[in-house]
Amino acid sequence: MMEKNIGAILNEKTFFLDIAPFNDKDEMFVQLTRWYFEAGLITNKEVFKQALYEREALGSTYMGNEIALPHAKSSVVKRPAVLFCRMREPFLYESSGETGLVRFIFMLAVSQEQSGEAYIQMLASLAGLLANDEFLQKLRSLETLQEFLKYARDLADEEREYT
Repeated sequence: MMEKNIGAILNEKTFFLDIAPFNDKDEMFVQLTRWYFEAGLITNKEVFKQALYEREALGSTYMGNEIALPHAKSSVVKRPAVLFCRMREPFLYESSGETGLVRFIFMLAVSQEQSGEAYIQMLASLAGLLANDEFLQKLRSLETLQEFLKYARDLADEEREYT
């Protein structure tokens, strides 16, 4: 499950709080791809950005609740990673005919070698966290990566207790 390993795929290099809102999704893709490249997680910005657009063509990555979940599987990804970005204010996000305000971005980068099942499990695990109202409220007040990871871990532990 991703919750147990979220610390392995989310770190200080991929965790951004209170960023100025982007003008649009294109500007967001450019900046977040640059951050992935600077963190050493992808080897080619243009190829990864193209993979993001190819995934966008398959269906919306707007999740509602001010959340976008863009993701791509590409040969330029060195290792699976999640980038989290919280905007100071929401911006208008358009994805496959859906439009909404986005304040929270979780961008997944998955290597081409990773199995489709592992990719789907990462998405499902993250979507499970994002479906939790308490977690969504916590996203608004987070101040550190450690706080985020502890809350996600505690939430995963609580869910396991009830299953």
